[in-house]
Amino acid sequence: MNNVTVSVLFVLALSFSSVSALGETENLCDSGRDTIFTCRLGDGKRSVISLCKGRAPLTVDYRRGTIGGVESKIVFDRDKPIFRWVDVATYTTYFGFEQSRDSYVFGNPQEKFGARAFLEISKDGELVSMFRCHENSFGKKDYDSPAVIDVADEVVRGGGFEFPP
Repeated sequence: MNNVTVSVLFVLALSFSSVSALGETENLCDSGRDTIFTCRLGDGKRSVISLCKGRAPLTVDYRRGTIGGVESKIVFDRDKPIFRWVDVATYTTYFGFEQSRDSYVFGNPQEKFGARAFLEISKDGELVSMFRCHENSFGKKDYDSPAVIDVADEVVRGGGFEFPP
């Protein structure tokens, strides 16, 4: 093999390793647990939020923290579910829940080049924070669980885009 062939092979190998590294988004899910959604926030603290298949059967975990450790966790189940809405106009999948007077909505856009997931936090119905994730989330957004309640597109659109319901 000549130097040009070796250089081309090296560049190709580097390209493929970069693609797989981009698909491996940082998350806070326990080892062996499916990632539903994850987002590395641009907040200067390298914070990460993740929705994961829960440790307990039929649950979904919301986790917030850094790769060094989970700072807060909420467990969703049949009695306290998280909501999911797929916007048929944009193919964005939204996950949302309310905690006290706060509302959290995660947006996972259609998987295409340049799309980035996001998090919106509202208090008493007013948007107080919006974070764009460093990349899109490639989790199992269609995860089937009694802890995830699907909300029909026409319900959200007919209700003035009120989500979570």
